[in-house]
Amino acid sequence: MEELLAMGLMGIAVAGGAIGVFLTFQRRAREAAARAAAWRELAARHGGSFSDDARYGTIVEVAEGEALVRGMLSPARQEGGLTTRFAAPCVVPAGPSFVVVQRTFPIAPPQPGATVDLGPDEAWFSRRFVVVSTQPDATREVLTARARRLLAERVGPFSVRSDGVLVELVCEEAVSDLPALEAAVALVAEVAQQPQRALALLRSLPQGVYHPAEGTWEHRRRPWVDLELRGAVVSLELASAGGKLAVVARAPRRREGPVFELHLDPRGRLLTAVPEGVLTPHAAEQLPGLGQAMISGTPAQIEVVVHGAATEPRLVGAAHLAATLASDSPASAFR
Repeated sequence: MEELLAMGLMGIAVAGGAIGVFLTFQRRAREAAARAAAWRELAARHGGSFSDDARYGTIVEVAEGEALVRGMLSPARQEGGLTTRFAAPCVVPAGPSFVVVQRTFPIAPPQPGATVDLGPDEAWFSRRFVVVSTQPDATREVLTARARRLLAERVGPFSVRSDGVLVELVCEEAVSDLPALEAAVALVAEVAQQPQRALALLRSLPQGVYHPAEGTWEHRRRPWVDLELRGAVVSLELASAGGKLAVVARAPRRREGPVFELHLDPRGRLLTAVPEGVLTPHAAEQLPGLGQAMISGTPAQIEVVVHGAATEPRLVGAAHLAATLASDSPASAFR
């Protein structure tokens, strides 16, 4: 009798365990379906793409302004957990490196640099977050008032970091509600499109035709401006050269020319010998006002890279020199 009772109790326990496993499975299945629906809706609202597979997890790509934001929901280091990531390439290259962590969730690894003081008006922000960077002024500029507000609206353990090339938000848990997903996209896109003054400068160039950022995640082109000068169409954009901001001007040559590469010091003085026939007198006259730069030519194209902050004189100077070299007939100005 006792054996029968024990067997009965064991059967009840096994059945109860099976029911518990089944209910847990059902709950997780419902949660997974709700997450997938929210991420799919996020992609649909922005006209983006959505994919969900066992190998790569859930991935969305959406455009917000000129930023292309990729969101990923993938297995975390802890077995059974999920990590949410949103990232976007910086629209303006060579931005500051920084990390923002919550004081209550210091989950991000340490980063070289000092704590950035955002000022007395942002004391409320400093009570909740720590910002670390080696470039405090540039970091204050990219962490706009809207970015700080979006950061403050986030909940849970997360961090935001940038290396000047990519902005990334990492949350050590699955984000499945649509408002939180929308806020993450808005935050990453806001930071990735700073500083706006650099983009505004490109847009405002006289007679320039502005083209917004375009392309896929793997082949993304930053914004550029086309200018028609001396019969040549010059393409102007901002780029990273040695980890620092530079202005790049490119123009197709009117006729095939020699291959060369010239380097200028910060005063616009030549540091390398000039091959015969590369510079016309008109082009040579423009070098002193250019500053530190590299000028190169292939048989089909001229490229001028001017180092330093984006200013209208640098942009215009690079464009005019590229157009001059692309259009002028080579002469033996330097031998």
